[in-house]
Amino acid sequence: MSTTSQPAAKRKRDDATEEVSSAEPPVRSDIWFPDGNIVLQAGGMQFKIYQGLLSAHSTIFADMFSIPQPPSGGDMVDGCSVVQLSDSATDVAFVLEALCMHKHVNRNNPIPFQVVAAFVRLGRKYDIDVVLKDGLRRLYYEYPTTLENYDALNPNDIQGGWTLIEDALGIDINVIKLAHEHSLLSVLPGAFVNLDMEDIVAMGLGDNGRAATLSLVDQRAWFIYSCALPKLVAETMYAWTKLPQSDYPDCKTCSDCEMSRALLAGSLFPLPQNFGPLLSWRQEWERELCSECSERAKPLHNEGRSRFWDALPGAFGFPDWEELKKERVVPEAST
Repeated sequence: MSTTSQPAAKRKRDDATEEVSSAEPPVRSDIWFPDGNIVLQAGGMQFKIYQGLLSAHSTIFADMFSIPQPPSGGDMVDGCSVVQLSDSATDVAFVLEALCMHKHVNRNNPIPFQVVAAFVRLGRKYDIDVVLKDGLRRLYYEYPTTLENYDALNPNDIQGGWTLIEDALGIDINVIKLAHEHSLLSVLPGAFVNLDMEDIVAMGLGDNGRAATLSLVDQRAWFIYSCALPKLVAETMYAWTKLPQSDYPDCKTCSDCEMSRALLAGSLFPLPQNFGPLLSWRQEWERELCSECSERAKPLHNEGRSRFWDALPGAFGFPDWEELKKERVVPEAST
């Protein structure tokens, strides 16, 4: 028995030595003010900044610093106390860049989604109002709750007209994950409707650097919507293509227009590639119809788009738009 127990003991000592040797000292970040008076440490990275600045922007840090500290004990770096944070170094760096250097925040130029995610996560966790509002402002602008604002973001019906957040592969998947993480339900319908099979297969990288994937629950919701989409679109936006000729009483070329509407209906399914399901009225359709039929069909199409938009949240199992809008404490941005 003694001979079999010795290797195990030796392995235990080796493991302990390996753990000690693998421990690396924290790295000093580029955010390091020589006259700073507090050091934050996150993910092996240290940041030397100003306690008063943190307190001014965050009630959480203000409360933390108001608690009297013992005269000795605890980690010290450059004569400053070290505050250990459980957040990623990347998230902390983005927020401190905004607070200390005025980067990223309160501008209308696009910024990476990783920065937006950090603003929302740490803004809520530490009650940092300036970064939280900026992160939500960008999300709410890119994922509007009205058809009018959606159309402004998608000129000529081409999806992906990003203006406040940089476009990237897998961004809608990352937005969906962040929205679930922070109960931003009003963002979800717009993020889901932007997805297609290519997005789900290609994935892209998450803001943590790993592959971005939908949860099984979200995959199921998207596939149910995708299966229901043709019927929903046909019953709303393109219902005018299926109406009997009697609904076009002023038509002078009945047989030709009836055939044209049937051909148009066939060309619209599946939905045209690179176009979203909310395709607006196209001038080329008017060339296929007489002027009387066009005048009748165009308002029907626009009304159908509104009905489709109204039905969109329910297609994914969410409350209606009026209910979802209540969560938006930050006004939607305009550019």
